[in-house]
Amino acid sequence: LEKPFYHEEHEVHEGKKTEIILKLFVFFFVVFVTFVVNI
Repeated sequence: LEKPFYHEEHEVHEGKKTEIILKLFVFFFVVFVTFVVNI
């Protein structure tokens, strides 16, 4: 009963991790562009 539940949670976690990585990438890109434009 634990293993299928863990498998589902793991899949959801992988999706969230990818989403967080994309959001962090966009955030750092915006910060970088803002930094370059200010100079």
